[in-house]
Amino acid sequence: MRGHAIECRLYAERPAKGFLPSTGKLTQLRLPAQSDTLRIDCGVREGDVVTHFYDPMIAKVIAHAATREEAIERLNAALGECEIAGVEHNVAFLRNVLRDEAFRSGVYDTGLIEARGDALIPAESPQMTIAAALILLDAQRTDSPWQRGDAFRVNLVHEQRLRMRRRTDPIVANVAHDGDGYRVTVDNRTFAVSGLSVVDRRVDAFIDGEPFRCSYVSDGDDLYVMRGGATEKFSLPTFDATSFAADALSDGRATAPMPGQIIALFVKAGDTVRRDQPILVLEAMKMEHTIVAPIDGTLERLALTVGDRVVEGTELFQIR
Repeated sequence: MRGHAIECRLYAERPAKGFLPSTGKLTQLRLPAQSDTLRIDCGVREGDVVTHFYDPMIAKVIAHAATREEAIERLNAALGECEIAGVEHNVAFLRNVLRDEAFRSGVYDTGLIEARGDALIPAESPQMTIAAALILLDAQRTDSPWQRGDAFRVNLVHEQRLRMRRRTDPIVANVAHDGDGYRVTVDNRTFAVSGLSVVDRRVDAFIDGEPFRCSYVSDGDDLYVMRGGATEKFSLPTFDATSFAADALSDGRATAPMPGQIIALFVKAGDTVRRDQPILVLEAMKMEHTIVAPIDGTLERLALTVGDRVVEGTELFQIR
């Protein structure tokens, strides 16, 4: 027996959604290099697909050091090198656990996650949204002065309005050119950006004077921004204001949170339901998930039967 070792399990899952599994293609998978003090056990490769048929583990990362404190630091640094795109994952969550005082002191039990609540769940970063907006603007650049995306105007500071989706939530980024830099407004906050460089899928900039660096990869309409082990997904801008607003107002529409099979239905179309009333049970990843009514109303649409298989995002029912 020598020293101390700690293992983290990297999963394709959504910590903010009760750790529901996430499926999809591993568009990017970059893990830290193995060494005498760091071991990587991984059964998938970049380009592989995480399906709902198997456990969604991506890899195990194990760090060894002379003391527990050193092992924690080594493991946290290793997780910060991970770049995973295509599925949601728990790397940023694991880093929050490693930084948590209760965990670091060793005074914790299996109730740690429940006790710490949202403190361990990674927060969305406005800096990542800024990076996504600037990446999309950079992609519009061209040698033609008529097609450039730099918003040049004579004697006018022009502001561009980018509509995107952050994961599934609509978001707007206002980008104003300010001399050699930008002023970017997201989430009702304005940030000054200078020294921007977008080269080889890497972004370097100063945001409000603080250095910022991230990497990114695109897959069709999806853009994944990665930094310090965290990944945020954005979709390319859309200018269809009608459809953009419609999703945000559809409070009574329920979609499948993951791929699975309908194994029980408790109501039928036309029934009156109350908020939080069980509507159906979806079996996925060896677990049964009860889907409840998000609002009071009448079940207007339920085009499913027991045994149907659905993919993530499929409409399950509509309440009016």
